[in-house]
Amino acid sequence: MSKISAIICAYNEEKTIKEVVTTVCKYFFDEVIVVSDGSTDGTAKILGELQFLPSLKYIAPPENKGKGYAIVDFPFLGPH
Repeated sequence: MSKISAIICAYNEEKTIKEVVTTVCKYFFDEVIVVSDGSTDGTAKILGELQFLPSLKYIAPPENKGKGYAIVDFPFLGPH
């Protein structure tokens, strides 16, 4: 069976990330991947508090590499 994943790229989104992630997790039951791409605000803390959501997978590269990297080149995607 196919698996559907939603990828959310976030950079310094502490004001909106909680609402966005909880809303998307309601509709994507397989997997919601959030890449907090080098955020320096409270984004990581908020995502840590949301780890109870079963479909959430949170990835935090240590430095900002850009949206393209988060979507296309990040290792969690496996071979493509």
